[in-house]
Amino acid sequence: MQRRNLVGIGRVSLDVRLGCLDPNLTPDSEPQKIIDAAKYALRNIAILELRFPFWRYFPTSLWTRYVKNMDYFVEYDFFNMLKF
Repeated sequence: MQRRNLVGIGRVSLDVRLGCLDPNLTPDSEPQKIIDAAKYALRNIAILELRFPFWRYFPTSLWTRYVKNMDYFVEYDFFNMLKF
């Protein structure tokens, strides 16, 4: 179900096909990286927001990984915007 949602969001917001519904994705493929980044972002945003915000005072490993995933989304979106 999450893959279908991700494909729909990508189609509407970026006007591209993400290719996330292929059942045989390799771990280093672009669609699998998008799926992993989305899973990580959704799973850990609650942890970052509901616990004491240590990340506001010094960069924690959870915060650093979260920012790295968000940077991946920005790079992917920017790359797709340059195609147009």
